[in-house]
Amino acid sequence: MSSAFISALKSEIAELEAQLAADIRMVRIRELRKIMELYGDNPGTTAGDVPSQPKGVGGRKPSPEKEQALETIRRLLSGKIVPTPTRDILANLQSEGISYPGESPLNNLSAALSNASEFVSHGRSGWTLADVEVRRLINDLAEKMPLNEGLELVSLWQAKRGIPQEFDGTLLATARERLGRDLDERERAFLRESLIETLRQIYLVRVHEGSSP
Repeated sequence: MSSAFISALKSEIAELEAQLAADIRMVRIRELRKIMELYGDNPGTTAGDVPSQPKGVGGRKPSPEKEQALETIRRLLSGKIVPTPTRDILANLQSEGISYPGESPLNNLSAALSNASEFVSHGRSGWTLADVEVRRLINDLAEKMPLNEGLELVSLWQAKRGIPQEFDGTLLATARERLGRDLDERERAFLRESLIETLRQIYLVRVHEGSSP
């Protein structure tokens, strides 16, 4: 096989990879995969291995049975944007042979999820994971942000100057409203870093499409 043909193949592959890298759908896929990695769906971890997350200030440590149920729920909700009703979560636990204790398992399960800060309630619609809500917030903010403002944030971050205090305060307040609680330090760092990375990816997409900053 001639070297010219190999070079042509490499050139075409590089061009296709560049096009895919700039596709907004690929950007979103990468961000969703980051969420999956947080919940153990990557090499070197096991399902249910979750970064340390608070269970509620002053709350008691869940029993082994309840912790097993919570780990199963994390896997069930991992990456899901649409809330899952409490009744469906309970049915899923039962299908895996996990019985939730108490005279009213449904109410007890709802109370346990409310006391675990990693889950976000959507009323009767059900539950999502906090990291999924943070990621959705990031995408919402990034897509609505004017390009020049996004570029300024990326430039400041790359210059090790961080995010402007006023914007950071608004960002955390918006996240607090979305989650119904304050973010912990891990979530704050994840929020800032992921927002900058998403803005950078969107900038690359727009440059590829021929937009000018």
